[in-house]
Amino acid sequence: MKTEKKIKDWYKHLKQPIKNQAITNLNTSCKNIKVNNLSDAIMLGFDWKSSKEGFEYWNNVYESLENNEEI
Repeated sequence: MKTEKKIKDWYKHLKQPIKNQAITNLNTSCKNIKVNNLSDAIMLGFDWKSSKEGFEYWNNVYESLENNEEI
């Protein structure tokens, strides 16, 4: 069974600069939602389209996490 953590706590496991980018973009109404993995935290933490990095960037991060690739 996977451990549920708050989205804001999952972001602590990201490497820089993605970590700071995700924390900066984190929607305050989402930060305490509990999810089972880091990719879900990225998917649910904020609106990718309205972020400075854009949808494509975050989609690539999400897919890398889903595929257990190094990011």
